[in-house]
Amino acid sequence: MRIPATLTPHAAENQTWDSLVNGAGPAGAIAARELARLGSQVLLVDKSALPRFKVCGGCLSASSLSHLDAVGLGGLPLSIGAVPFQQLIWVSGRSQARIALPNGLSVSRECLDAELTRAAINQGVAFLPAVTARVVEGGCSSREVRLVGQDAEVTITAHIVLVAGGLGGKVTP
Repeated sequence: MRIPATLTPHAAENQTWDSLVNGAGPAGAIAARELARLGSQVLLVDKSALPRFKVCGGCLSASSLSHLDAVGLGGLPLSIGAVPFQQLIWVSGRSQARIALPNGLSVSRECLDAELTRAAINQGVAFLPAVTARVVEGGCSSREVRLVGQDAEVTITAHIVLVAGGLGGKVTP
């Protein structure tokens, strides 16, 4: 089930945001949720509509699970069907390598990203999917970010711009 925008681009343009977070993967959604929990007005944007298919990053280590637990989301992976694992086995031809990964979980990134974004929205984060972000050179006290979507192109003002677009993500000036 698609996660709808919580406001229109034009409504987002009509206010100054404490924080704009670009990228609704685990880092961006959790950062947005925590900023909102601390009282910030947060706008979370992503270049894709959610949920979106992702093949990468579907394994959560014991360390990452403890981080989720620390922010009150420890039960989330199992609630969306995560499967426990204890080791990773790489196989190539007749060779194989085994790596112990105790207490890990394997989870669909499609589901994980969507549920972390829902948790952010439930904490009061505003969400705009399917927009690209471009930082506009601006003043010292706030940043302007140009958001371009299918239906609108607007300029958002935020005091903090956090880029959490993954390995290939960027917000271009």
